[in-house]
Amino acid sequence: MRLFFHVLADAGQRIEDPEGQEFANVQDAFIEASCTARELAAEELRQGRCVPTSWRIELVDETGRVLLSQAFRHLVLADSCAATA
Repeated sequence: MRLFFHVLADAGQRIEDPEGQEFANVQDAFIEASCTARELAAEELRQGRCVPTSWRIELVDETGRVLLSQAFRHLVLADSCAATA
């Protein structure tokens, strides 16, 4: 199934994933979305900005239906990576 990761940033900015990726199931996609959120947060830190804990990542199917929406604070600041798997 093709799924997309959209990011809801501050001030209502929406960053859409134009290509998406193929996944066997939603759980695999959620694991990848969690990694993507961490990478985006790390890039913000490298640029000298704060960790974007208020941002959200959405897992969206090809019809535009949001299957999952999770705040970065739950993905980036988790006690361990296993907590999100």
